[in-house]
Amino acid sequence: MIPTRFALLLGLLNLLSACVIGLLIGFVSSRLMRLAWDWRIAALDAVVACVCSLAVLLAFVAVSFSRENFQPGLKWIFIAAILGVVARAVLRWGTSTAH
Repeated sequence: MIPTRFALLLGLLNLLSACVIGLLIGFVSSRLMRLAWDWRIAALDAVVACVCSLAVLLAFVAVSFSRENFQPGLKWIFIAAILGVVARAVLRWGTSTAH
């Protein structure tokens, strides 16, 4: 069993890395779809990635505790962050008049 502070540090590190991944994917998807990308959109991309990864993280913890074997599933947490940011970029692209 890992100590609580270490687990909190690992969780915050995973959320921070999900935010960075969200920023990178948001920048790439905005450039590919030829959308504007400034600091406000970058902040929203980071928030969307953080919220998506936090939701998947909480779901994984609930399922792991009910099965009594803890498996973090970092791959799925980061995939949820990426999909959330890409879905937001596609919605922005669909509502823009520039395409």
